[in-house]
Amino acid sequence: MALSLESMLADLRATFPTLRTRPLSEFGEQWTHVEGVWTSKDTACMPDGLPIFSNLAYGEDGYDGPVHTGFLAWLEARGWGHEQYDGGTFFLVPLSYFEGAGRGDA
Repeated sequence: MALSLESMLADLRATFPTLRTRPLSEFGEQWTHVEGVWTSKDTACMPDGLPIFSNLAYGEDGYDGPVHTGFLAWLEARGWGHEQYDGGTFFLVPLSYFEGAGRGDA
């Protein structure tokens, strides 16, 4: 079962205090009713010191695309996943989002 939005925001902020996080509903009108977190590529790092998001590490060991595999595992353990919106913006959403329940473009 996925963490609630409030719990996910609290967990993200406690675990990755330098990661910019905002409720997805603040991203724009299309996302007002979608549960999720909006984040941007920045300098936030994993405990191993590597960046959470890195276009330079795209496809390297420890990354799935531009996202650190440890961060993906952390999200999945909480019932959440990610979707890249553009080159520097990522949405963190409950895994149910990928089943079509609540997609902003639906």
